[in-house]
Amino acid sequence: MRQEIISDKAQDYVSRLYAENEYPCGLCDIESDVMEAFIDGAQWRIDSVWHDASESPRTGDRIIVIDEDYHIVDVGYFGNSDRIMDGHRWAYIDDLLPRLYARKHIAANLQATQPGINLFDYI
Repeated sequence: MRQEIISDKAQDYVSRLYAENEYPCGLCDIESDVMEAFIDGAQWRIDSVWHDASESPRTGDRIIVIDEDYHIVDVGYFGNSDRIMDGHRWAYIDDLLPRLYARKHIAANLQATQPGINLFDYI
């Protein structure tokens, strides 16, 4: 997930929140709004990584595929001849991993393929 997408979505949410609510006493209702914002943001993040079958993953990327009942039906690298069945959803594995783990994994792969690379540029 790109940081600018998250920032844009957060700004959209705040703009909508303040357009729909008035705060006559300043911050009196802010606690419930912050809680709602957190829940909405977490749900958006969960939903944002899942794609439906009409979208095709990038060839060679690791994905996980779930069916309508959220059962895992496949995990692995997506190939040219692979197809996602209608009604199934998929996500890139790296989008499901914590950001720090993904960065370290990418850095380790870079070091393995490009000896002498400065890993601090990638972590």
